[in-house]
Amino acid sequence: MLDLTETDSLTELFNCRFLVDKIEYLKCQFERNKISFSILMGDIDNFKEVNDTYGHNLGDRALVQLAETIKETVRKQDFLRRCLEIIVIILQWALLLVLHNIMKSRRQMRL
Repeated sequence: MLDLTETDSLTELFNCRFLVDKIEYLKCQFERNKISFSILMGDIDNFKEVNDTYGHNLGDRALVQLAETIKETVRKQDFLRRCLEIIVIILQWALLLVLHNIMKSRRQMRL
């Protein structure tokens, strides 16, 4: 069961809570054990316009679909957060090829 204080009830992605703590933890892991990580941030362009034009129900469905697509794209050990109109993905042990594939998917979604 998901902890509602840490998850966005709409998309079931983790929310912004503890984001800074997670980044600090990963920074320490890198300094101590050289465990690499990367941070990707994507802004959902013109999302207010979608809500204003088509209504919040369609906007909510679009957010849910976007979250599902991202969940399918990243690995289990990666860390997703939704911060309003920004999606944050933290990749641990990220190889260049993994980053390339995620960025390619991102461009196709036009995130």
